[in-house]
Amino acid sequence: SFRHTSTIFFMPLFFLLSGLFYKPNQIRKRVTRLFVPFCFFYLLTIVLHLYPVLFKGHPFNYNDAFGFLLGQSIEWNGPLWFLISLISIVILAKKTVNLNGLILSMLITSIIVWLKPTNYYYFASTLIGLPFFITGNIFKDFFCRYHSWWLYLAAAAIVITSYLAQPFPVCGVAAFIINLSWIEFFSISILSIFVIIGVAKLLEKIPIINKALLFIGQNSLIIFSTHFLVYERMSFLHQEIVSPTITCLLSLVVVLLVEIPIVFILNKYCSKLIGK
Repeated sequence: SFRHTSTIFFMPLFFLLSGLFYKPNQIRKRVTRLFVPFCFFYLLTIVLHLYPVLFKGHPFNYNDAFGFLLGQSIEWNGPLWFLISLISIVILAKKTVNLNGLILSMLITSIIVWLKPTNYYYFASTLIGLPFFITGNIFKDFFCRYHSWWLYLAAAAIVITSYLAQPFPVCGVAAFIINLSWIEFFSISILSIFVIIGVAKLLEKIPIINKALLFIGQNSLIIFSTHFLVYERMSFLHQEIVSPTITCLLSLVVVLLVEIPIVFILNKYCSKLIGK
């Protein structure tokens, strides 16, 4: 399904886009603008989970709430792991955003993927994201300004041919599940990201889609930090409709529509708490 196939590129895409906009200055300010939103959205998550505890008599699971402080995964709002990982990368990137850093990070990550260590505090996930972050930064002119459609088509042809020859396995950066060699994973991810950028350049010519893409881009931190909370409370989206791919795309549209008022409210009343 599209959901399973997309696992090979959608988190690397976020890391690469973060690298595109990274500048190696004001590191403390950048870390603060990630850490404060993490604390805010995690506190919001706990408040939402207190509702069934206070009004329905459900027990409060302290391990799920605070286990991440001991190196466990974040249970109630899993996507927040990305903010933790990005904080680590912003600190590391000051010394590694260059070609030598990319080569070194590729070598270290290939060893990590091979060894498969325990993913304490998402450190292994961070190492997977670091090469994509560096790639986005040192090749940002290529990704942002190079508009050769034959390259997009060539990348799409390679990705589609590879998929038809052998469907991509499920890969999860957050869970540190990489069911390919590191070189295979990195290559397919980069080619897929390049195709996504080409599709976005094509879609942005449609005014309404261009506005939607701008809205999502300008409010990506809010959407990323709250979409899981929205999705898990819409039980009708958890049922398969026609096919897994249709269900996934329908869920995406519904969640984004619900996010619109959330974005406006948080931007208006909580701007400092969300890094604005």
